[in-house]
Amino acid sequence: MASPISAMTRCEDLFTGPVNENLAASGGGIAQEDLDAFPWQNNPWPASGSILSGGDYFFTGLNVTSGRGYDLIILPGEQVTIYVNGSLLVNNRLDLNVAGDASQLTIVARYDIEINNLSVINGLLFAGRTLSINANNAVVGGLASNGPINVGSNTEITFDPDAAANLELPGLCNSGDAQVHHYRLTHSTSTVRCLSSSITIQACADENCSALYTDPNTVQLSSTAGSYLNSGTITLNNGVGTGFLQHPQGGNATIGIANASTPVSNSSECYASGLASDCTINFVDAGLAFFGPDGVSALSSMRAGLAQNITLRAVETDEQTGACQARVQGSQLVSFGLSCENPGSCQSTEQGTINGTIIGKNSQGLSSNKANVSVAFDTNGAAALAFNYTDVGAIQLHAFMNVAATLEEPAFALSGSSDVVVSQPYAMIVGDVTDANGNANPQTTNSGDGFIVAEEPFTVQVRSVNYSGALTPNFGLETPAQKAVVAFDSAVYPTPNLGSAALLSSGTFAPSATLGVQQSDTVVWREAGTIKLSASIENDSYLGQTFTGDTPVSDNIGRFYPNDFKLVSSAVLDSCSAFSYMDDPKLSVAWTANAVGAQGRVLKNYGANYQGTAEFAYVARNLASDNLTASLGSRFTAELGSWVEGVYVVDTNTAKFSRLVDAQLDTQLDGPYSELQVGVSISTEIDSRMWQSADMDAASTTSCTTCTAKALAGMLDVRFGRMRLENSFGSEFEPLQVPMQTQYWQGTGWALNTADACTSYAATQLSDSSAQLQLTGSGTLALGGYDVGEGMFADSQGKTGDYPLSYPASDWLLWDWDGDGKADNDPTAVLRFGSYRGNDRIIYWRETGND
Repeated sequence: MASPISAMTRCEDLFTGPVNENLAASGGGIAQEDLDAFPWQNNPWPASGSILSGGDYFFTGLNVTSGRGYDLIILPGEQVTIYVNGSLLVNNRLDLNVAGDASQLTIVARYDIEINNLSVINGLLFAGRTLSINANNAVVGGLASNGPINVGSNTEITFDPDAAANLELPGLCNSGDAQVHHYRLTHSTSTVRCLSSSITIQACADENCSALYTDPNTVQLSSTAGSYLNSGTITLNNGVGTGFLQHPQGGNATIGIANASTPVSNSSECYASGLASDCTINFVDAGLAFFGPDGVSALSSMRAGLAQNITLRAVETDEQTGACQARVQGSQLVSFGLSCENPGSCQSTEQGTINGTIIGKNSQGLSSNKANVSVAFDTNGAAALAFNYTDVGAIQLHAFMNVAATLEEPAFALSGSSDVVVSQPYAMIVGDVTDANGNANPQTTNSGDGFIVAEEPFTVQVRSVNYSGALTPNFGLETPAQKAVVAFDSAVYPTPNLGSAALLSSGTFAPSATLGVQQSDTVVWREAGTIKLSASIENDSYLGQTFTGDTPVSDNIGRFYPNDFKLVSSAVLDSCSAFSYMDDPKLSVAWTANAVGAQGRVLKNYGANYQGTAEFAYVARNLASDNLTASLGSRFTAELGSWVEGVYVVDTNTAKFSRLVDAQLDTQLDGPYSELQVGVSISTEIDSRMWQSADMDAASTTSCTTCTAKALAGMLDVRFGRMRLENSFGSEFEPLQVPMQTQYWQGTGWALNTADACTSYAATQLSDSSAQLQLTGSGTLALGGYDVGEGMFADSQGKTGDYPLSYPASDWLLWDWDGDGKADNDPTAVLRFGSYRGNDRIIYWRETGND
């Protein structure tokens, strides 16, 4: 049985080509029992279309059989690993990370992966059993499986050799790069032997320790003398930890690393006062030592510009008990200085004070620059001090005092240095926010100018400040350089709204031209509306210490608005298959538009609660070469829709193209418009957003360069129509057909509308003023008239005479039969019964004269 891949196995060895199958059989896969031991979870999959930020996701098996499929979006620049507790089975359209890079997505399925038809995946796929990418799919990245891999026809697998280069799957594989280059131990060169000496351990990711390995890690310290608290087992958080060595017997102790949970091949290194050392700590009989306000605990991380109470102790070791006892008491003159250890230089504008007195500043590893401060030691040799430092970084305090000779003992000197203490920013504040051109954020919501397009990068500055609100110029100059980040706080407009941290990309912050200010030009918000941000420090850690500073909420940032509107689908259909009558309100119009950001995301906040959403108007023109006509939109009416979560839907079958009337409401004949193109223009939008790929200018019948509308799919054939009844005559002993036809205006005259197979008729609708006729027949016209053997019939039941009739035509078939200029008359006809009919048996009959 194959053994599991160790934590140091390169993920590149799993993904060495487009298809890597039967790995278990070759000893290179992951045994099923090892997959079974994985920390699987059965969390539900997010809704299709969800956006995932970076991290690990543990989902249950997925089986999608519906035709619509399933898709997930990965935030740009972030890496996602999905662990599937079961199988991943998708029948149709699995779209994963379509717009992203293959290195951003990895899927590990405990059992099978099977993907069918029209799927697009950018990422790495691993299956514990069988992996099948069937016909008509595309994968960019790589495939790996313990079992066989099946690739169907018309499926393209494009290998990305870089996709797995930096991939790590804990317990399965990793990038193969050294996780820890070496361990660095920072210590003091001496301390009083009745005290513990602190040692800071860093897991350095490179030779210069300019970056730290921040994964969980444990080290075991060693020493040639003395003993460690907690046996010297130190857990590193964010790459940093602290140990304490005791050596009450005094003398030198050499420290080191005995072992670590993340081993390295390079030797550990020691530093004291910012300089490389020999790893030796000298435990002396007497000296000066810095503590917290209780005089016992170590100095804690401080906040820049905020005074911190500390204790200076002048102590010596009691030879009988080994405990600390006072070496001096009363008022003494002590020289104090501080050294900037990281960064290695102090800024000239910043200062440190002890009890309000400015003390000397020194570069890394130096302590000669000091200032005298009068200090009062109590009977325990402890002096309470108030220390303040206005900048940030890792610093070290130094103290020196000469004690004059007395009758009991000669003059002597005491000295000592603190552990390296971290001065954090008092607060991280969101500063200037501008667009790519330097225009200021307008902070608007439902009125005024908008800010930028959603999903478009913008610039944010973050200010590291001290208690007084002044910039801390050393922020960002540390090694490794500390970086600001911004985080989503809240969405303030519209309300209610869709807003979450997953929609924000902080980008990468770097020092700006102003010390203490960092700037990212690649912050992205992926929704419409207005938000607030807060600022912090990357990983919420400053030089290995948990960041405890203030992170006030920013002012409004926005309004973010759509990039444009995308016509997703559209169709216009005639009311009678191939044509429509003017004024007939049965045209079908259907179209869907999305409000999208710069990267194409549908902006779900763009809806009923977003003021100033796009309002639309219909436009139309006729493109038939024999009757080119522009600007017909005023005659086209159809329902409009409303915005719901970034989607605008219209679906109506009550649209119409109106007849033309003049100022006197007289009907004007025109048409036909056999290639009527209908489009949609944007009449108003708060940020003047336009159509994506507008392709129509209804004021012209030619192609446009400055297009103002979006054409809907399909053409209409719109005609001015009328219904006509013909006079007829015949025998009073047989039913007489009532001739009916529909006609349309051809531009120069009336013609039978042979396309009409929709107009219905019913003899019961005929108006017979005599009320003596028996009326029968109903149906639908064919080719604009009656079909053979069909129609409406009137029977006078043996009576003779003229019988006027009229038929109630639909509004779109009325005509000006009375000549008053208005098309508002029903068609009429007269049937005459009693006319000679002849004999059915006589084919031809003529009168002959006498010879």
